[in-house]
Amino acid sequence: MEKIGKSVKIVIRVAITGGIAAGKSTVCHIFQELGAYVVSADHIVHEIYSQNLSYKKQVIALLGQEIVTDGEIDRKKVAEIVFSKAEKLRELEKLIHPLVNEEIDKQYEKVKHEKKYNLFVVEFPLLYEIEAHRLYDYVITVHAEFPIAKKRFLEKGGKTEDFEKRQRRFMSQQEKVQKADFVITNSSDFSELKAQVKQIYKQILTQLNS
Repeated sequence: MEKIGKSVKIVIRVAITGGIAAGKSTVCHIFQELGAYVVSADHIVHEIYSQNLSYKKQVIALLGQEIVTDGEIDRKKVAEIVFSKAEKLRELEKLIHPLVNEEIDKQYEKVKHEKKYNLFVVEFPLLYEIEAHRLYDYVITVHAEFPIAKKRFLEKGGKTEDFEKRQRRFMSQQEKVQKADFVITNSSDFSELKAQVKQIYKQILTQLNS
């Protein structure tokens, strides 16, 4: 594991966002290799779906019993409904995002208390859409050209119609690029991507220690 930075004074909150299949998870993995603590908002959502019984009941009440498969909420079925019905998506987000932010805060407080990390990095696809960017010291947008992102999405088993539906829910990549503190372009090879992440990591640490 390659780590940059030695002393830990405060823990900086960094959000990673961007378009669908832009490479957000890969960027987060590189940050983790460099020594950051990394959290995935999507992973937290998955845990809430599987463990929070109160939330599960609310979601079933909102979307119907048909989203349940073998006693568990089927997130694919949920996605099929909410990405076709904007009002259902808004209601679902009102339920889930406060719980996600609460869990992120809990993990941040734990990391801050341990004093082992300089950076607390959160992969948060809908960061700007729910105005959660205000909770972070820095925002990094991962950008990939549309045809490249779509190709990646399809290669992972996604469908063109799903890609397009989700694109409509997301703020445009151009807007996210304009709003971000840092931008990573992920349209080339892995070595180029890693070089960009490493440079931004160094910049943040430099500002932290100055």
